[in-house]
Amino acid sequence: MQETGSSPLIASAHRALTLNRSHGLTVPHLQMFPAGYLWDTAVIAKGLAVFDPDRAAAEILRLLSAQWRSGMLPNEVYFDTDRFRRWIHGTHPDTPTGMTTSGITQPPMIVRSALEVGRRLDPDARLSFFRASLPALATFCRWVLDRRTGDRGLAVVIHPHETGMDNRADLVGPMAAHWLTGTTIPQQVSRAALLLTVKTGRNLVGDCRTVTVGHRCSHPEVLAASLQTHHLRRLGYDLAAIRASGRGVLVEDVGYNAVFLDALHCLQEMAAELGPDAAREHLPPQLPPAIDRLTTGLEQLWQPDVDVHGGGYVSRDARTGQVLPGATVAGLFPLLVERRPERVRTMTARLTDPDKYWTLVPPPSAPLDSPAFDAARYWQGPAWPFPTDIIETGLELTGEHDLAEELRHRYLTRPHGQEHAEYQNPVTGAPLGARPFSPAAALTLRFADRMPG
Repeated sequence: MQETGSSPLIASAHRALTLNRSHGLTVPHLQMFPAGYLWDTAVIAKGLAVFDPDRAAAEILRLLSAQWRSGMLPNEVYFDTDRFRRWIHGTHPDTPTGMTTSGITQPPMIVRSALEVGRRLDPDARLSFFRASLPALATFCRWVLDRRTGDRGLAVVIHPHETGMDNRADLVGPMAAHWLTGTTIPQQVSRAALLLTVKTGRNLVGDCRTVTVGHRCSHPEVLAASLQTHHLRRLGYDLAAIRASGRGVLVEDVGYNAVFLDALHCLQEMAAELGPDAAREHLPPQLPPAIDRLTTGLEQLWQPDVDVHGGGYVSRDARTGQVLPGATVAGLFPLLVERRPERVRTMTARLTDPDKYWTLVPPPSAPLDSPAFDAARYWQGPAWPFPTDIIETGLELTGEHDLAEELRHRYLTRPHGQEHAEYQNPVTGAPLGARPFSPAAALTLRFADRMPG
């Protein structure tokens, strides 16, 4: 166990953030993830800002330079045009020149990250950074409002990776049912051949070269995600076309929408610091009613009696309106925006329940009592830095300062802390995945800086 704020832990975090540098950006891991990732950069920048806010601001602006002409910010960015990467990700006319990007996005944590990084800069540098970043961030949020918002006022994610939690327990079943069914002999032969291709590719050049498949997405999960990606690419990633096709899993994701609503509030705070002219110039005119609609939409995702603690937030199939089965840590993300005391009490009771999320390394990505819980498999049980960052921020915003401090303490004193693992077994603390992982190191620095004394 590490001592809170101990110098070996902090020194190892600094080393990780120095090691994982590429193309002017701190990437998650130099070998496994040598790219800019949207919510990874958001967490990394907040950690960098503890000791070098100018570098943190520059890295956010570097990632924003990958914004598509449509306004979309991709979840994965390579600052080159490598042929193999272009074959993997495809091309799109909206992609910036000289870059290779995915065609999907991720929860817009980058907006709150920009706000927090700016507040660590001196006043003149803060205003300069907000002037440079607000236009791109506002354009991104306008894109979500215009291109990705459904009839019920909620943002619609078009791929599981857009939740940030690739094989989250409530997404696996719908993806398999949609893409991996079919009992005819040709369908079974085709599926077997595709699975063999996926397995071979992952073992030769993918994530299974260095990490056992039992700790990553399963081969069928990767195949289903790949088939969805191919379908989206063929339709230009256009939500209306995807809906009309009748193919593809579409989700009103509670995690994405909670982060998005928080991002819209953060946009308003950034614009307020720049003055009324900035708000008129950059903020979408439909922002106030959009916030109201999104707040109302999130209310629809609150379901009564989800477990022994009472009601809770869930995700929903965007086509049918049906609730996705199975609780996940995303149901706690509305702590970012929920201010009703009774709802906050219900969510914090769920968070601190040792049979659910209050583990040795909290919070797990699925509750311990879920039938789908797997302590070692990617987003079906392990604890990750991203939910921890979101939930700690939400606890502070709701006034649950003591609980936020306890969450920080548990993170800083977790076993194997100096390894800064990509994710950890939440019950034993065993490190899993890539290491050192920059978001884990950055969260260490941010949490240590926020501890008293």
